[in-house]
Amino acid sequence: MPTVRRISASESHALKAVRLRALSDSPGAFGMTFESEAAVTDTEWQSRAETGANASSNAIWVVEDQVGEPFLGMARLAPPDYPDNSHHLFELASMWIDASLRGSGIADLLVQAVITEARGIGQPSIGLWVHKSNVRAQRLYERNGFVPSGKAYVDAANPCSAEQYMIAPTEVVA
Repeated sequence: MPTVRRISASESHALKAVRLRALSDSPGAFGMTFESEAAVTDTEWQSRAETGANASSNAIWVVEDQVGEPFLGMARLAPPDYPDNSHHLFELASMWIDASLRGSGIADLLVQAVITEARGIGQPSIGLWVHKSNVRAQRLYERNGFVPSGKAYVDAANPCSAEQYMIAPTEVVA
């Protein structure tokens, strides 16, 4: 059974690999492109892994099946200074699970890890953006206590990319 754990500072190459797999699998879901993330320097990936391992803000969790194998998923707790965060909440961000694990319950564990971290640093609630067309993801988040906030975003250049903002209290336990 795959496990969810905090990334270690030495796993920058694995972090890059899972991030690029996520962008390849779901190119419109992350606000970044495969090309822009592929161009990030090894030094920056190292910094991301170190921060993800050691800091409460920008903390990163990964899903692994076996030690030494590629990660099968990831999620991040993004700080409230994220540019589009008018709610001023920490956010669950960069959430992705390999297709082979979707429906297995591992995504719930990943979401709960992020909620638990937010609770641990004193955050009363946490937010996230989800595509309105991604009903499966919405159900995952609702199962874990998230509700629509009423805030939405539609990119004028791509009206099919409508997103909604969801919020959950950190006291929720699935």
